[in-house]
Amino acid sequence: MKPILFSLEVGGRQLGVHSYGVFIAFGFAAGIALAWRQAQRIGFDGGKVLDLSFWFLVSGLLGSRALYVALNAGDFVRACSTPPAAETRTLARVVWDCTRAAHVWEGGLVFYGGVLEPS
Repeated sequence: MKPILFSLEVGGRQLGVHSYGVFIAFGFAAGIALAWRQAQRIGFDGGKVLDLSFWFLVSGLLGSRALYVALNAGDFVRACSTPPAAETRTLARVVWDCTRAAHVWEGGLVFYGGVLEPS
């Protein structure tokens, strides 16, 4: 499988569109469409299904990131506390390194964390 489907230039930087994220989005969209259709079929309000789907998405992303950070806590602590060899860090670099747990654009979501969170 091709890890990066294509790249976009945004603000002078290359932003890769990853196949994993695209397939997760397609899967979530298909699940929402099926849930909405089934809700309509049995007489539920489709708008409430869409609202609930949004909160499932948010809690799933938060849960998958939280579990990834918990499983790799040592790496995040080392990044914050230990400067690379022979390098002095500026305050901005220390803040950047110590907030790595929030840097979802650098990767780090686990599927099983997203599944565990909404339940």
